Amino acid sequence: MINLDTFKSETFFCDSLQKTVPVFLVTIDEYPSYLAQQSDFYRKQVKNSGFSVDAKNFVLIYNEHHELHHILVPYTPNSPASLLFLAKSLPAPIENISLENIHKDFNFSLFAQLWCNENYVFNHYKKCDKKIIKLFLPEYIEKKTLYNAVQSTFWGRNAINLPAEECTPELLEHSITHLAQQYHAKISVIKGSDLKDKGMNLIHAVGRGVSEECRLPRLIHLSYNSDTDYPHLALVGKGITFDTGGLNIKTGSSMNLMKKDMGGSACVIALAMQIMADKLPIKLDLIVPTAENNVSSNAFRPSDIFTAYNKKTVEITNTDAEGRLILADALTYTSQLNPDIMIDIATLTGAARTALGADLPAMFTDCNETAQKLYEYGLQTDDNLWRLPLYAPYAKELKGTISDYINSPNSGMAGAITAALFLKEFIGHTKKWVHFDSYCWNKAPHDGRPLGGDVVPIRAIYKYIQKELC
Repeated sequence: MINLDTFKSETFFCDSLQKTVPVFLVTIDEYPSYLAQQSDFYRKQVKNSGFSVDAKNFVLIYNEHHELHHILVPYTPNSPASLLFLAKSLPAPIENISLENIHKDFNFSLFAQLWCNENYVFNHYKKCDKKIIKLFLPEYIEKKTLYNAVQSTFWGRNAINLPAEECTPELLEHSITHLAQQYHAKISVIKGSDLKDKGMNLIHAVGRGVSEECRLPRLIHLSYNSDTDYPHLALVGKGITFDTGGLNIKTGSSMNLMKKDMGGSACVIALAMQIMADKLPIKLDLIVPTAENNVSSNAFRPSDIFTAYNKKTVEITNTDAEGRLILADALTYTSQLNPDIMIDIATLTGAARTALGADLPAMFTDCNETAQKLYEYGLQTDDNLWRLPLYAPYAKELKGTISDYINSPNSGMAGAITAALFLKEFIGHTKKWVHFDSYCWNKAPHDGRPLGGDVVPIRAIYKYIQKELC
């Protein structure tokens, strides 16, 4: 199978300070002091360059022997991302850099992650000879933790960028199985007709329109530190490896990006990778329901009614609202494990994207304290998110006339909220639940967000896990 583990630290980082060009950071307040401390020779170069301390620019400072002495760069406090333009702007002779005059507020580990992200390229099908300027890591940086974070992020991006011909439910199963073997975790898989036997009729219905073994629907469950008394975290991710919309078929333009509909599963798998690689004291259950929503003579239909894993009946009003169906069975299954907190991530609705755009995942939870902390950790990690309400009065739109629920209201309003409210009906007595509706895709690269698949907001969630659960 295709290898998704492509991160190599030596591609992005150098070990020798002597081989680097110093990058001197100055804020607006520090700029006058910097100039005053320089020799006339250096000061003249700065003034003649047109350098501006309040713009994204830099100036190369040479010594009397015409050798590059340092690079002067403006720095916006608390904003490592403001320096990422250097990755593509520095001229070719420069191969390695080190940062000088680092402030107390400067998060070097975050900057190093963003530096790698800025240089990420999906090159499984087309060779890329992109020049990467390497960054020197100071001794105080926990390199292994940094590498684990970048490794998991790259894995997730590669998985989302991979076309559905390669990224099948079987590939997700294979990847999670490999993780279980690597970190001595337990794994179980319920697949194909066995889903019906277990009462997971919604997952089975969504994926029954395929015939190839590698594309059969399944529920994958990895359990890590299962015999411990550590805080119990459950991660659930939507794994629709391709979404045609089913019999409510999408238009061609709407279908073009539907290889990314497994973005939620890529996010939670990447999170699990990082948790296990960092050996966090967490009891972890990773659950990935995965299927391909295809069109065939056996595809599920509008007006079909299925009994979910929690014994409630659901009428299908739109086969293109399939993600909430597979998540419904998965959330019920996960709730029976009694986690302290259950987090799910899904590329669930276009309504969330319309409301918040591609950069801001929508967050839903009834726990105000958890929402506030996740929001703050998002700010700290340059992985922002925004809370939307679980507005209870809208739940009436999900009530069926001949079934307990319908899977998609036809009002066309508050689509992200009603989808979240649908999921809430299947979380049982879970103590704490957070749902993220994330776009998982960048249509254009910017500020450490490369073109293509993206695993947001896993930096924010990881910091929450690290600070609040461990």
